[in-house]
Amino acid sequence: MVGALLALIFLAAGPSYALLTDTFLPNPPVPPHVLVLSGMLMMSVAGASVSLWQYWTSTGRKWFLFGAFVWFVGVALKMVWAQLFNGPILGWLIDNTPIQVFLAVGSLYVGTLTGIFEIGITAALALLWKRSYEDYDKAVAVGIGAGAIEAYLIGAFVLFVGPSLSRTPFLWLVGPAERAIAIVCHAASRALVLLAIRTGQKKHFWRAFWLMSLLDTVAAFFHLSGYVDEISPWLMELSILPFAIYGLFLLDQCRKSWPKEA
Repeated sequence: MVGALLALIFLAAGPSYALLTDTFLPNPPVPPHVLVLSGMLMMSVAGASVSLWQYWTSTGRKWFLFGAFVWFVGVALKMVWAQLFNGPILGWLIDNTPIQVFLAVGSLYVGTLTGIFEIGITAALALLWKRSYEDYDKAVAVGIGAGAIEAYLIGAFVLFVGPSLSRTPFLWLVGPAERAIAIVCHAASRALVLLAIRTGQKKHFWRAFWLMSLLDTVAAFFHLSGYVDEISPWLMELSILPFAIYGLFLLDQCRKSWPKEA
């Protein structure tokens, strides 16, 4: 993955990383109206993704709601795990390993939690509702539902709470762009999981697992390293864009591989 490779390049760069960030330091607070606009656009991306897929495929709303439910369960369990174990695990790493090892292993650990909980729970709940993997359109709707609820809640958070972000051209578009990337990845990963159950081919599950795990590994790296507060958000979005491009490829592969019989 290009995004993961970019993260590893940052790790190797060490002190020279400052050469990439001088332009963007320091990061002043963002005007409230920018946060309001960004939050509204993120919520709009969520609504548009659901509406467009319904329009193109006539897929029922319950499949999107099932995706949202799957997301809630997976994220809730991941948060419980993080609350109990992330502090001790990451604390041990930072106290007992070089900083490069901490960032690499810590980021991969945090990212893999997404694969374990979000992708694992998707598979578990889909096994309980067999109609969820009947056809490609419903499978994608499940993924869009998961990504849309995440985008909507993050947009609402930014709209009403909004932390300070960096000074960046077109900052109000960063959030919507990130949510669009995430929704594509959610759709691709859930479709892959459901295709794995539909066909019995485990390789599709593991593609989904690593797509989401490595995506969040890159995000975790920016947060654990502190770079999230120092560099242009557009550089971070550029680092995860390859995951969405690969996700579109995976969606097309799912469509072509989906069994035709009911």
